[in-house]
Amino acid sequence: MTKFGLVGDPKNVDKLRSPCHLSNEWPVNLYRHFASHFVSVQKLEIAKDEVSKVEVPVLTIHGTKDRNAAYGSGREWARLLPNAMLLTVPNAAHFPWIDDPQLVFGSIKEFLSGRFPSTAQKVHADDRSSKSGDQE
Repeated sequence: MTKFGLVGDPKNVDKLRSPCHLSNEWPVNLYRHFASHFVSVQKLEIAKDEVSKVEVPVLTIHGTKDRNAAYGSGREWARLLPNAMLLTVPNAAHFPWIDDPQLVFGSIKEFLSGRFPSTAQKVHADDRSSKSGDQE
């Protein structure tokens, strides 16, 4: 993957820091980490009824152009968690705070103050669409 896959707007690539500041982030070490850890995570089977028992507030933040974790996955988390809301970041990719820092950081600040951001939406159980508002 290149840095271009992490942002929705290619103009924002220069805002990304180098991903290799620490030796454990160097590709030779990072790929070894991914190989051992992601396999174990993929084997996890967490029942949806267990996820639905999480009662703490959750703010799911997801970019509509994320190619690493589909936007529909963010909607699914927000739908499954009973006290969750989804903040959609239009035209943002895997690092939505790079594409729209005001929206993301402002929303996090509001959430940490005890309120869901006004731009966050509840995803209802009967809303299984992957609508993103991102018409292309």
